[in-house]
Amino acid sequence: LHPPDTVRASELTEFALRRFRGVDGSLGEFVAVVPDFGLTKGDLVMQFADEVRDISTEKQSYIASGSAIIFADMLRLMIHDSEIAVSVTLGVIFLIVFIHFRRLKSTLIVLMPVVAGVLFMMGIMAVFGIKLNLYNMVVLPAILGIGVDNGVHLYHRYKEEGRGSLLLVLRNTGG
Repeated sequence: LHPPDTVRASELTEFALRRFRGVDGSLGEFVAVVPDFGLTKGDLVMQFADEVRDISTEKQSYIASGSAIIFADMLRLMIHDSEIAVSVTLGVIFLIVFIHFRRLKSTLIVLMPVVAGVLFMMGIMAVFGIKLNLYNMVVLPAILGIGVDNGVHLYHRYKEEGRGSLLLVLRNTGG
C-alpha cells in the first residue's frame, strides 16, 4: 500500500463533500482511505481491510467502512463457508438424482458429467493459475446444474435408444 495523499476539504467539490456533512450542514473531521487497486484482487482487498478497519488516534478510535471493507468481509465469509456450501450442494444433487432414478448405479452414471465438469474447471484453473474467488464461485452452481441436466438427458436418451447407442446419444442429445 502507498502512503496517503493529503487532500484538503477546500480542494473538493460540494458533491464530494456532501456525504461528510452532518445533519446541521457542518463539515466534520474525516479521512477517506481508498485503495489504489480494483476489488478483483481479493488478497489485496483483505489486506487493505485489515490495515484500515480499525484506526486509532489520540482522541478516539474509528471503525472504517466502505465497499472494500464489505467486499473483504464477503470474501472471508465465502472462503470460510464455501467448502460447506459445495458439499451440501453436491449432497442435495446426489439425493435428488437418487430419488428420481431410485438406483445407485444410475445415479452415479448421471453424476459423471457433474464430476467431469468440476474436475475440468479445477484443472483449467490450476493450469492457468486462477484461484477460486467470489466471481468464479458464481459459475460453480451453473456448472453443477448444467452437468446434472446433461447427465439426466443423456441417461434417459440412452435408455430410450438401448444398448450400443452411446455414440448416437452423445451426437444427438443436446449441445
